Amino acid sequence: MIYKFFRLKKVYKFCLIFLIVFLNAFLTFEISKLSNPILAAGLIGLINSLILKEYAILSFIAAFIGMSSQPVLFSYFLILLSSFFAIIFWIILRKAPKLGGKAGTIAFLSIIFTNLFRIFKLEILKIQTIELIYLFPSFLTSIFFLFLTVLIREKVRNLKSNAVFASSLIGILWGSIIFFIPIEFLPQISFAASFAGMTSLNLIKNKVNYSILTGFLMTFFFFIFSSIFIGFGGKLGFIAFVANYFTFLLEKKLELNTLKTNSR
Repeated sequence: MIYKFFRLKKVYKFCLIFLIVFLNAFLTFEISKLSNPILAAGLIGLINSLILKEYAILSFIAAFIGMSSQPVLFSYFLILLSSFFAIIFWIILRKAPKLGGKAGTIAFLSIIFTNLFRIFKLEILKIQTIELIYLFPSFLTSIFFLFLTVLIREKVRNLKSNAVFASSLIGILWGSIIFFIPIEFLPQISFAASFAGMTSLNLIKNKVNYSILTGFLMTFFFFIFSSIFIGFGGKLGFIAFVANYFTFLLEKKLELNTLKTNSR
């Protein structure tokens, strides 16, 4: 009897999570049509970080799904299917290292799996030229907003959903600014930087060094991936995750080299 109860409880929780993910993905997608994906995701993230604190990260994953373009999610059934895949990937990757961008990566994978049957019909490759003059401002923007995200999180550390809260604030800021500036990729880089800053605070030893290295890497990978998977929600989070992975890989290598040097 007890075994059956726990099984029913798990089914109930799965249905609740699925409902939360689908509704937030749907709302983000619809709000994006009236404004832009960055502002929509920021609003959804902020509301959920204050109201549904326990499920804030799942709501943010849903928001990343909803950031997809209309050609990528051309029907509500695809939003439904993406929500299902997102929960599956969330369960699989739940115990993976808490690196910033993991939530976006989950959304990105769910969008790819949803569109596998028509992946070659989509415009997944579109060469975009970016003038070299924008590279330096992009690096500075990325580093600054990554640092700002970590700083905000430290100030509201007691808030369970502080990572979603901080990133959402950056999203709302740039989602509003995007109406007034012609350079579209700066808001994207800034929002992606806030995803990178969602890394567990326990893993960040020095926020200045971390922001500089990860911000630099994130901008580098942003320009590499900017021409592929156009309109796929979660791509910015995936870029942030890759940057974080290389950051901690480099830090680990430096630590090992230091230990070898000291042991001589």
